[in-house]
Amino acid sequence: GMQSEILSLPALAVYLTLTADRCRNLLWTVCFVAAMLGKSHGEVEFVRAKRSLRHRTYASLAFGVALAIFAYQWKSPNLTMALHNWPDRTAAWVTKMSAEGHVLPNVYHTSTHGGYLLYHLPHKFKLFSDPREYCFSHLDELYGAAYMNPLVLNKEILDKYGVQTFVAKIGEAMKLPDGSWMDSATRFLDKKVWARVFFDHVSEVQVRRTPLNAKWLKKHEIHELNPAYPPDYWVRVLLLVQEGEPKQLAKELKKCLKREEHYCKLIDVLHRSVDLQGEAARPGFQMLDDLDPKQLKDQRLMVRQYTESTRRLLKERLPRKQA
Repeated sequence: GMQSEILSLPALAVYLTLTADRCRNLLWTVCFVAAMLGKSHGEVEFVRAKRSLRHRTYASLAFGVALAIFAYQWKSPNLTMALHNWPDRTAAWVTKMSAEGHVLPNVYHTSTHGGYLLYHLPHKFKLFSDPREYCFSHLDELYGAAYMNPLVLNKEILDKYGVQTFVAKIGEAMKLPDGSWMDSATRFLDKKVWARVFFDHVSEVQVRRTPLNAKWLKKHEIHELNPAYPPDYWVRVLLLVQEGEPKQLAKELKKCLKREEHYCKLIDVLHRSVDLQGEAARPGFQMLDDLDPKQLKDQRLMVRQYTESTRRLLKERLPRKQA
């Protein structure tokens, strides 16, 4: 409780200005602003300190201003998760598969997802870290080395800590000079040791191959459909223009479409619309045009860009008077 209004009121004014657009912070200001103007009697007392009429007037005034700002800025809380950062379907899938005994601890994950997975995965899953632990320099250094060196990742983390499940942010693929493509998962994880089994809008899951999960992997392993690659890459594979396994890809794409993954829907629309003109292009255009912008925001940048470019392409193919 500062004794001087001359000092406390300007400080409160600055604090209110800084927190006016953040309801969760302003709420505490509203609750405690009167107490901050409390008069000290020998030692600081919280609310029960006796106050003069002058102090009560200043406290009431400050409290009223804070409450007015809070009421003006108030927005009803929206508890909907901003999914563009969080692997919600991956966490749900890992939880389901772990209950059936197919996906096992321990878990290694890219730093982006540690806090979310820590909260949403079953307690039996030991995670490598929570991103908030970056204050520890040894962890920061190990993460940095693992991002740059596949040997460090495999020897110093995955093998050393007995990692059975790898949850990672879907990386970006790069086109090599010979025309082939490569992504970070291909470069860092040996396909003879690890198998891709699931992906959502931002993350993918790979599990360590063992004799116990060999039968299960025959059903769930994703051999061909790598979510890091651009959608048109898979269209070229399906059209036999790009090297790949079109039959296997078609099976995996069909399975992905059943769970309504937007990335797979985009591949399907592109594939079906390659040679379509006029009204034949309308269903694909309409599907992309009707997308909820909030839902599209949750997708990766590459997927958003391909969605918009495909929508524009199909729009150009529609009859001009109806476009």
